[in-house]
Amino acid sequence: MADDPMTRRLGALYAIVLRLYPPVFRERFGTSMRQTFADLCRERRAHGQGLAGLVLCSFTDTLFGILRERSRTLVPAPHELVRVALITHVLLAVPLFAMRSTDEVVWTLGDFVFAGVVIFGTGLGFEFAVARARTTTYRLATAAAS
Repeated sequence: MADDPMTRRLGALYAIVLRLYPPVFRERFGTSMRQTFADLCRERRAHGQGLAGLVLCSFTDTLFGILRERSRTLVPAPHELVRVALITHVLLAVPLFAMRSTDEVVWTLGDFVFAGVVIFGTGLGFEFAVARARTTTYRLATAAAS
């Protein structure tokens, strides 16, 4: 960064804010983002312009980017949702077919809804845990615990 103390302080603060990004994103883009911010600060200083507007825009944009990237890690991918929904559907078909073939199984609509919510919720929890697993051992332990 430039020798300007204000620019160095702002760059250090920006680096702290960048730590809020998910590690994979930060490792991929963090260095170039810090460099771009430093270059913009130097350019504005060289033209005699203040840094307040740049800091406000950069930090606001960065915070929205952090929220966007963090939300992507919380929401399962569409194919995962479809997979969980299909598994739920197949598991709920078992008592439905059993009701058609015998009088011993009697489920109401409420039973199907409750079972569907429990199965779908468990499946989403499993997908969430597996997506955050960093090693195969952890993924196998998650599957065994489910």
